Amino acid sequence: MGLDQYLTSKAEIKNIRWATEKEKEKENRYDRDVIIIFPDESTKKVKEYEVSDIFTAEKNFHIFEITEITATYVVISHFPSESAERPQTEIIPKNKITHVLYTHAYWRKANQVHNWFVTHIQNSTDDCNPYEVTGQQLFDLIQDCLTVLNKKTKESAEKILPTTDGFFFGNTDYNEHYFQQLQDTVKNLIDIDINKKYTYQSSW
Repeated sequence: MGLDQYLTSKAEIKNIRWATEKEKEKENRYDRDVIIIFPDESTKKVKEYEVSDIFTAEKNFHIFEITEITATYVVISHFPSESAERPQTEIIPKNKITHVLYTHAYWRKANQVHNWFVTHIQNSTDDCNPYEVTGQQLFDLIQDCLTVLNKKTKESAEKILPTTDGFFFGNTDYNEHYFQQLQDTVKNLIDIDINKKYTYQSSW
């Protein structure tokens, strides 16, 4: 319960590979909903992302859980419809997968960041719907975070990235936790593609 915030993006399957069991064991990651993406082909920089949807040419599967990954297929459980009471198992051949939807960034009760999205992206409508956001707009958010972090005063924070209250939205004070959330935001968004489109969505 409370404010959860997700920034997601689509990736073509040719640009990613699934994490191996050995890699996940090395990182103490035993969940099976992790892929490894190479956002920079020149440096081969590796970063892990959580997958929420798998796309084929025929269908989109919203993942409840990835239960197995082999060299040729991915086994998932998913709810086939909104009215379904139990998830069903689906075996998806890897060569049929065209895209995946992955979580680029996640915030928990960072209400000042949420307020920025509501004000700058959602036309001041806070309705938990998905909204498209460009890489340039995310770059603007980074710049706002850095401005507040450089000044580190309540006055600049209230003016540029004010907090907002809501149903279990978290603390609204301008304290160290507030500034730490801004540092985390910069860290999470530092490798965004300015020419790419993302989706922001919140829930509570």
